[in-house]
Amino acid sequence: MNKHINKMKFYKKIGLVFIGVLFLVGCGKIEETIEEVVSSQEVSQVESDVTPSSAENAENETAIDARFVPEFSQVIAEFRNSDVLTLAEESNFKVNETFSQTQNNFQLSVENMEVFEVDSADESVSSEFNYEDNPGAVILMEVAITNLTDETIYYPIEGLRMSYQSADMQMHPSSALYPAQSGDLTKILEQNNGEIRPSMTVNGYLIYSLGQDEWEEASDLGNVYLTVVPPQSEPDAISGVGASLLGDERVLYLPLDEETQEQLSENNQMIPDRLSSEWWGQKTILAQDELNETSEDDDVSVELLRAEISDFEPKDIYEENFQNFNYGQIIVSIEYEVTNNSDHELLPVDGVATLQIGEDSLNSDYVLINDYNGTVIKPGDSYTTIKTFALDKLRYQEVWQGEPLYIAINTPVKSDDEEELEEEAAEETIEDSDDLIYYFDFTWTPNLVNYINEDLDVVSESEYQTDNESLDESDSEEVEEEESSTDEASDELN
Repeated sequence: MNKHINKMKFYKKIGLVFIGVLFLVGCGKIEETIEEVVSSQEVSQVESDVTPSSAENAENETAIDARFVPEFSQVIAEFRNSDVLTLAEESNFKVNETFSQTQNNFQLSVENMEVFEVDSADESVSSEFNYEDNPGAVILMEVAITNLTDETIYYPIEGLRMSYQSADMQMHPSSALYPAQSGDLTKILEQNNGEIRPSMTVNGYLIYSLGQDEWEEASDLGNVYLTVVPPQSEPDAISGVGASLLGDERVLYLPLDEETQEQLSENNQMIPDRLSSEWWGQKTILAQDELNETSEDDDVSVELLRAEISDFEPKDIYEENFQNFNYGQIIVSIEYEVTNNSDHELLPVDGVATLQIGEDSLNSDYVLINDYNGTVIKPGDSYTTIKTFALDKLRYQEVWQGEPLYIAINTPVKSDDEEELEEEAAEETIEDSDDLIYYFDFTWTPNLVNYINEDLDVVSESEYQTDNESLDESDSEEVEEEESSTDEASDELN
């Protein structure tokens, strides 16, 4: 299976100038004070005793301050007064919850999103709709990006491309269609060179536009997705493509109808392995436990945060990846944090996790996770990662269901450090096998909330118990009938 399966790499050339991100300030929403957010810059304020001329100048300066974020409803109101677009009288769909993409070093969240069909558009903005004869729709979203590190990062906003599964191209955010004087997420980071300071959040609005054909295809699917690119550690390293030291390029699915929103909302509650984050299909939870248990090996520790078991039905385009599972598949995912207090750099993703259930042993599947081999944890740092296992559904139903799971995790030392350790091992100052890899183990007895019955269907606990009672009664009746037949045969012989 290809690690990069079905990750589209197309670009839509729409002649935009891509710029920056807007800090969350305004209309009762203050993430940080202006002094904290922008160094050596101040927002002009109008004092009550200034002259009319100076007051007018200050008002004009404030009006064009890109750091000011209007309310979502205000942006929509200005949208409806746009000179270049005529929106349908009512919005097509409004998302009523937050959808997030979280990695170790940053989080990107779509906090508000509303979709509007477009009745007409001025010829001057035809490029925003892929030069189609008819405009289709615009998607307005409020996006927040949070720096989860204690270092300054730089975010390439032009990397945030929107698409859908059958699209030929990807769409960049459109500044040309943004109706307000401030709040455009693509503008503020130009002033700050893409900078997001430690533990800070930036916030603003993005607009994506679809031509009529594109809109019909996307609305039939019921979803679109953002390609979320990682930030960079240096402003001149901004590329907007691929992986970086601060994260990986991933996708964030967003709904266009209520049914899809419900499905994606369920996915949001699950461990974000690749099956969930890239929405390879639909999971149904069988067990999901918060564990927070810790195992230590010398100066390295692993905290098992949570674990889950789910029935999984893949989408048609991903069925081939599970072709060896004739009876279906059960997915087990574990999420854990590795803390490195050793003197060596570690490779948490390169390690293998093993699941032992009774006499059966299974290894984690690298293809089913988002993280990439080669990820490094430096001394003093921590890293949260995921391991995922695919189990045969029939074997699970017959043997593994409800049994304790023994989980073994190993974390290798980075190769540069291995040479040093091997030298130390040659001098017999350390045990080579013990110090090149760290080992951790846990035992988890799942608290099942759903079961797989004999028909391999997902049923509730009460349904499962009722089915078993019915089977027991049926078996008991068969035994009684057999005993009765035996007695009758014995009487006839006598």
